[in-house]
Amino acid sequence: MEHLHLLKKIALILALFFFGFGIAWAKSQPSILDSSINWQDVVNKEKLLKKVPIWSHGVISELFDVYLHPEKAGLPYPVDINQYNILFIHAFWGPKENPFVRFLRPARAFLLFPDKKKASNFLMGRSDERHAPARFKLGEGSHRAQLASTVGYPKRRGPIKKVETFETMFYVAPIIRDESDGNYYVFDNKEIKPILLEQWANKMSKDQSQTIRFNICRGYGDNPTDTCEGRGYQYENIGFFSQKRPAPWQASSAKRKRGEDWRTRVPTHQANNTIYSESIQWNDIPKRTSLLSTVRKWSNYKIILDNFYKLRDLRYFSDPEVTHFPRRITWLYPDNGCWSRAVAVIKDLFGPFHNIINQFDRPSKVFVFGNLCAKTNNSPDGEVSWWYHTAPIVKDAETNQTYVLDPSVNPYIPLPLETWVTTITAIDGPCASSKSGVEKINICNGYGSIPEVPCENTYQHENLSGWDQEHYMIRERERQLDLKRNPDQVLGDLPPWILGVELTP
Repeated sequence: MEHLHLLKKIALILALFFFGFGIAWAKSQPSILDSSINWQDVVNKEKLLKKVPIWSHGVISELFDVYLHPEKAGLPYPVDINQYNILFIHAFWGPKENPFVRFLRPARAFLLFPDKKKASNFLMGRSDERHAPARFKLGEGSHRAQLASTVGYPKRRGPIKKVETFETMFYVAPIIRDESDGNYYVFDNKEIKPILLEQWANKMSKDQSQTIRFNICRGYGDNPTDTCEGRGYQYENIGFFSQKRPAPWQASSAKRKRGEDWRTRVPTHQANNTIYSESIQWNDIPKRTSLLSTVRKWSNYKIILDNFYKLRDLRYFSDPEVTHFPRRITWLYPDNGCWSRAVAVIKDLFGPFHNIINQFDRPSKVFVFGNLCAKTNNSPDGEVSWWYHTAPIVKDAETNQTYVLDPSVNPYIPLPLETWVTTITAIDGPCASSKSGVEKINICNGYGSIPEVPCENTYQHENLSGWDQEHYMIRERERQLDLKRNPDQVLGDLPPWILGVELTP
């Protein structure tokens, strides 16, 4: 026990060191505004434009039509065009490393007017104020404070308060190069077709008599005072959604105490059209067969297996506590947050409805309810218990077999639905006293992500559920210390499935 406490202290010291180093590094990086050039600087403009990806003319036209019609994908209609332009890239492409998209992620063109300011209100916590000068009180910290008020950071982040700030006037929009004519085109929702960069700049600067600055960003920065590459994926479009919701461990907890009956965990005030209220009995074979006919299809098992490995191993989040440490979805913290893991896979990697940018149909979500217990070496107790569990599910178009994509339960292969259910209703070992069994099941092809909401929910709801990964990344790192593992090793390049560590006793 003393050895474990010592490990925790050492890890905390190292985390604080790297956190401080990361702040210093972030401050040393020029912001999008600071690294911008004068619009008239032709030589440096050409250098910047070399960052812009190239598409065919047909692809540009096809994707501009997608851009003009967010309602077809269930995305919120744009009010602030800058925020929508960021959301368009974030929603349809996901992270920069996304292996499932057909076309390169667009770059962002920034036009900045540093002599003109606009007033804005931001939510900020105590910890953000310490680092505010680097961001004129507009830093990534303020976005994290906004996130804290939305999904519930640990209390040490400090109270949230509103701060009035003055922001550089700017425009940001997707930009791409046409391989047929070599020109650079910008997406502007006030136009009927993509507009040439020069025309866009003239249009946006028509009423501006001040200095015009220009920059290109391929990273996640979306504000003049962001660093282009210093911002994490999970903060990319946080400004678009300002709704507050309870902390993840209070709102949608899937945990069940050992010996507790699952029915006591069902929210008492259930509407008639929620994912839970519309679930069916697991043992009703005809209804279950009909329900499973709605599961989205992928071509064959080889593709399913290959995609499973990719979504399991992709490190695209920024660690909330250790700088420059990309993180996977929180497969190594199975205790809770299944809804957030499912959303991370589906929303981040496959995008919204009717996403022609992705190679594959968006997976469905499977929800099961009952006294669930899964054996795992990722818990000190050797098991985790839930009253419900959810994960992405797809169907093999060749065999009609459904497979659950759930590396938190089995990181080696996608499991047939029946095998997955058996695995999470174990009745031996640490689960021997659980009285395990699945009672109900549902399939959701909408944006709903937790039992107490309708399946046909809004994209905003699904987006908010994905933010819960921030909280569970902190818990996942703490868990590795509890298990006497090296967090930087298992959360980095050597997860247990690579090291050959069996995850079930």
